[in-house]
Amino acid sequence: MIALFLTTACDENESGSEFPQIFTSIDIPEDYLIANNTRADIDETEIHEVDILITNNAGSEIKGLIQIILFEMGGDQLYSLALTQNILEESNLGTGFWIEHMDLSQPEVNRRSNAESCITQCHETFTDLSGKKIKGRGACKAHRWADTIRGIIIALK
Repeated sequence: MIALFLTTACDENESGSEFPQIFTSIDIPEDYLIANNTRADIDETEIHEVDILITNNAGSEIKGLIQIILFEMGGDQLYSLALTQNILEESNLGTGFWIEHMDLSQPEVNRRSNAESCITQCHETFTDLSGKKIKGRGACKAHRWADTIRGIIIALK
């Protein structure tokens, strides 16, 4: 059994990891991906990296990262998602795990509603009185997406 830990809160800071980062892109279900006709230029995105820690069957802790790329000007859909290779290898998951195992009748795999409620909190917390975005909203949303991916990986184990 693999245990996976990711500690996040809606106001957490970005990752401070200092280990080799070899990322592998993860296939994202269409419902959560920025539509092709609205895909932002990479210069219009925010890149967030969130620490992830798993414990493998041998009891060893494996550190990795989830990289979430969001559209800078708002919106809650994903531009791109990647995991460090070591997390995929230790979890025995392929790049299509989210799409392959997505089933709306399995709430533990399709945890979008949990992310949406916290993303709503991100909007409330990181918006000023005039309705403008405050620094930190993207990081908050990235942590929510990271928590969603963590939940999916746990559900698949």
